[in-house]
Amino acid sequence: MTYRRKRFSKTFIWKLMSILPLETVIQGESVELLPKGSELIGLCPFHQERTASFLVVPKKQIFRCFGCGAGGNIFNFIKKYQGINFINAVVYLCKKYDIPYPKNRQRKRKKRRSSNTFDASP
Repeated sequence: MTYRRKRFSKTFIWKLMSILPLETVIQGESVELLPKGSELIGLCPFHQERTASFLVVPKKQIFRCFGCGAGGNIFNFIKKYQGINFINAVVYLCKKYDIPYPKNRQRKRKKRRSSNTFDASP
């Protein structure tokens, strides 16, 4: 299912990023990561390779592949790995990790009253 016109507040996005550690999400997508100092390394899920060039920095919540150049935050990873847009990546993460997310918000519209109202009855 695609969500095209839904928007999420910046506060919600930041909260989601703080709740979900990047390394947990990446390992949840079947990517094996091994510790190397304060960082994690593994094989890049975006291209075929024999040596690990995929780097995750948990402290900064970013990833980078030195082979194909892919990099970014939690949403960039899900967008590229699943082949979806940003909104669908947010919804995907919320559903996968049972995090409630705001549904479609409808703006309250003021009813317009026309000044030219008249009764058309005879």
